[in-house]
Amino acid sequence: MGELREQTFNCFSNEGWKTVNEEGIGVWKRLPLIKDDDYQGMGIQCILYPAGIRRPAHRLSCGSGIYIIEGELTVDEGTFGKGTLIWHPANHIYSYSTEKGCRLIFVTTHSHTSEYVDAVPAQQETKTVISNIFEKEGWIQGEEPVGAFFDDKPVVTDPYNGALINFSHYPEGFYKPYHVHTCSHGVLVIDGCEKTATGNYAPGSFIWHPAGVKAGHGPADGHDCWFMFIANRPFEIEFLEEEED
Repeated sequence: MGELREQTFNCFSNEGWKTVNEEGIGVWKRLPLIKDDDYQGMGIQCILYPAGIRRPAHRLSCGSGIYIIEGELTVDEGTFGKGTLIWHPANHIYSYSTEKGCRLIFVTTHSHTSEYVDAVPAQQETKTVISNIFEKEGWIQGEEPVGAFFDDKPVVTDPYNGALINFSHYPEGFYKPYHVHTCSHGVLVIDGCEKTATGNYAPGSFIWHPAGVKAGHGPADGHDCWFMFIANRPFEIEFLEEEED
């Protein structure tokens, strides 16, 4: 098994995209980010939909999240724009479309199957969760054991395997000392700039840490940082005494 390392991607890069010609849907592009082998196969990809794409009623056997990086996406609850996370629980039936085109992150909590159905029912037992990082409601102040404060906005925890998505804000000057998580997890930089041992990361950057990777991070000098945090399961954090080269 190779050495565990931080992996980084950029959702605005021109490299790595794959063209998909899907019958009944149209031509669109996807940038594979993560197929996680640590725990039940979480999948994360960036998708670029041109104007006019429509996906009819369907369901997945896992929880799934759509985060809109830019553009607009219309789902059954309405039309939403930049900064919005739309979460569908496992087996929830939904459809979506985009008139103007959009760039998004698509998250699936574990390995799954998908199925197209005739229509979205008027009522369902499961409920869609919709949250926007730029809205003031729902934010709470958190504190690390080392005494540093940050802002957190819990969005969803999947009941099947505990995978979670939060919005977070690190103020200028914040730093999370060298530590390790017991889960695999990723950060999508939304605004500001994130700094890790491997460099500074602007909006659109996605940084993935397999479980057990040691890291210290915070906003780059002169910046704060707004980001989406994705974890593949419940986790604990252990702060380490010394940073390693």
